[in-house]
Amino acid sequence: MTGPGLWPSLAAVAGILLFATACGGLLVRALLPRGAGWRIERAAWSVAIGFLLLAVNVVLCFSLRLRPGWISFVLISAMGAVLAHRFALPRTDALSGVWRRLSPLGWILLVLSAGGAVIYLLWSLEEPLASNDYFAIWGLKGKSLYGDAAIPGRLFDWPQYAFSNPAYPIGLPILYAGVAFLLGRWDDHAMALLFPFFQAATLLALAGWLKRRGSSSTIALAADALVASFAALYSPVMTGGMAEVPAAFTFLLVGVAFCDCLEKTDGGPVRRLALAGLLAAPVKNEGVFLLGAAFGLLVLWSLWKRRKLGWRVSAALLLPALGSYLLHRAVLGGHALRAFDFGLIWKPGFAGLLRDAFREAFEQLVVPFWLAVAALLFLVVFAGKPPAFGFLMGLAGASLAAYLVLPAFCTLGPAWLVHWTSGRIISALAPIAAAGIAAGWGFPISTLEKVDQPIPPGAAAG
Repeated sequence: MTGPGLWPSLAAVAGILLFATACGGLLVRALLPRGAGWRIERAAWSVAIGFLLLAVNVVLCFSLRLRPGWISFVLISAMGAVLAHRFALPRTDALSGVWRRLSPLGWILLVLSAGGAVIYLLWSLEEPLASNDYFAIWGLKGKSLYGDAAIPGRLFDWPQYAFSNPAYPIGLPILYAGVAFLLGRWDDHAMALLFPFFQAATLLALAGWLKRRGSSSTIALAADALVASFAALYSPVMTGGMAEVPAAFTFLLVGVAFCDCLEKTDGGPVRRLALAGLLAAPVKNEGVFLLGAAFGLLVLWSLWKRRKLGWRVSAALLLPALGSYLLHRAVLGGHALRAFDFGLIWKPGFAGLLRDAFREAFEQLVVPFWLAVAALLFLVVFAGKPPAFGFLMGLAGASLAAYLVLPAFCTLGPAWLVHWTSGRIISALAPIAAAGIAAGWGFPISTLEKVDQPIPPGAAAG
């Protein structure tokens, strides 16, 4: 690392991320209503918008052949704030989201959640971003974006760079570059501070949404404590520049916004869902799949309720997914996913590959953690069944099924993909699954009666 030293660099990156979050706070009024019951969620969505602003600053400046910097970032944020003020949502009280005096158990769970976050922060600061995928994919692309002040075609055209998976979305490298442009240099160590911000925003979004939707403080904090201490996701390995921690945050935002859309909680869920889709699709291809799975659930829900398919919710799901895919192909070219051959499904031996994939997943991901899997199954089976539980567990279940089938298409064999990849991406489903299970255990029965009620008067802006 070159520069003024670690602690000044960490302070500078922290300042950049806090300033971006503050700018996001100016725009969040267009996504969430005002009111005390929304404060925790507003903080989480402010982080999401701030990160989006960092990425938009890079994309817009590159398209204008300019070098991104503070002036462009402030101008973009100011224009966004003006638009957000113009389309701000009216105040909607969410009294269930107000955090009152905690019980002794609630305080214990809060300490456990904070402790998990502090431990992850210390892990993040322990060493620079240094995972294999960071060097080969995310960091390589981000550093190239920063060094060239443009999207380098060599990463996507030259066969020498095939190892960097040109088919992967470049949202995370763009975010890395966005921070580096404001920092004025590339710093692999200080940039690791992004990951505790992702975790903190995930915990805020999870607890805030559960509490606002009627869950008790104890259930909301229990979900937070479990996610914060989930070492398979928030570990030193995942802090090394991998994409699963950012993906977990975006998956959760998609899930909770999707639930709010179908249950018509307020006037802004469609906007939130569209923004969450814009965040999820460019991070990982699994984000595009999640949006597609949500659209499938929307179709089934509409058929079951015998009502028209909501075009706004459909657009909020499909446009970010299709836009990300088509824009990638138009700008960077079409590339096949490396190490996969989907033509194997038509070959005679595919059934055997599928059996091998399931066997490897069972032996590597279930047997060593059978007690945790059994506890998870207990929580799922005996949970209540409000709509949010079905929506969130449907999204998590569809993604899990896809991740278990995908190794059958791996050209290096199912065992290789299960060992190196499947566990990591499955761990990214933890926050959305925790939200679904906590909804099943914590949401009041009256939630079922609210599904077909109209949006409150004056809150139809979304």
